[in-house]
Amino acid sequence: MTEQAPSTQALKKFLNELVDQTKARVIVPPLASQAGYWFGSGNLVEQQEPQTIWLCGRYRNAGDSRTGLQKGERGLSCALFQSKNEGESWTQVKIWTKQELSKVLGETVLSIEGCLLNRFYCPIAKSHKWEFLVSSEKEVDYSTGVENYRKPGTGVWSIDRMVSTSDSPDTLDLNSTKRCLETSNPCYLHVKDPALLFSVAGKDVLVFCTHPFSWTSCNTGVAVRDDPSQDFKVVDWEATHRGPCWDVASTRITGELALPEPWGDYRVYFYDGAECVRQHPPNVNAVARPRGSSCEEVSGAFLSKKAATGTGPVFLGQLNKLSVLESWFVSPHGTGCCRYIKTIKVAGGGLLVTWQQAQQDGSQPLVSRRFSRDEYERLTTQLRSS
Repeated sequence: MTEQAPSTQALKKFLNELVDQTKARVIVPPLASQAGYWFGSGNLVEQQEPQTIWLCGRYRNAGDSRTGLQKGERGLSCALFQSKNEGESWTQVKIWTKQELSKVLGETVLSIEGCLLNRFYCPIAKSHKWEFLVSSEKEVDYSTGVENYRKPGTGVWSIDRMVSTSDSPDTLDLNSTKRCLETSNPCYLHVKDPALLFSVAGKDVLVFCTHPFSWTSCNTGVAVRDDPSQDFKVVDWEATHRGPCWDVASTRITGELALPEPWGDYRVYFYDGAECVRQHPPNVNAVARPRGSSCEEVSGAFLSKKAATGTGPVFLGQLNKLSVLESWFVSPHGTGCCRYIKTIKVAGGGLLVTWQQAQQDGSQPLVSRRFSRDEYERLTTQLRSS
């Protein structure tokens, strides 16, 4: 029987041990150590044979999304890395540029953002394959009725999918790339940042984010498919409610963590939030704090309890926001940006945590914390006794 969930304060202490900003180390640096240069917004997947952890993400160079490419290159490429030592070191295996995506899609790709790697069973091939979902901004018109809101040089975001030719992500075939998810609904016009892909009740569930035509907010959406041969269909454009305080403009789920026993029915969902889509400096005479913006989000957490069969929200469970008044995860450097938190259990019972973290020089590399089985067990024991 699942016990009552840990207290909010106990969870905050536990999660901040995992996402300890002062103990993180850079694992994938951006292409330059200056403002506007990032790497992140991907995910982690462990492969048992051979023992490998795969990591994907996008390289972003300086620019301004409101001006297209007039002030810089912005989202430049997406890349695939592998680690054969449980995340201690990483080797780049593949990279796809926006020029290559433009060529295979037959449309101009202006920028690349969030991506997601997933291993699945293909019944036709009777073997496992890999899929790679990547979001990009294409140079296309806005929907009828809101055409004039499109800024010169910008476009519309959507998600595309490529598939491997074998049971290894280094065989992902760029020429297989096809549209995976898009909409003409102005309220959710920009579809991007695929974050989670998991199975519930025999269906594949995809968690992603959206922005309206006006770029005034960010929501978390959910889409499902019966199997990998079918297209995703959106079942909820607003699976979470934006908060009343620090996350009133943005609530974008980015990752998850299953709580240890005896809380087997509970999961933590990490999310990125912001008070305002544009930069929103605090009053210097009041509390100085990172407030978040579309390029400098900070992070929080939901606690979710799996719903009983046939009741409640089926896919994300019963969500309870933990970080109500303020963000729980803020970088001590630069703008304070902390986003795209991901976790993965590794062989032997350890845990690997990654996130994109602001640095004092303005850049945002991908950083990580690694926990051995004993280290993670120590933290979970403390959580149980709290």
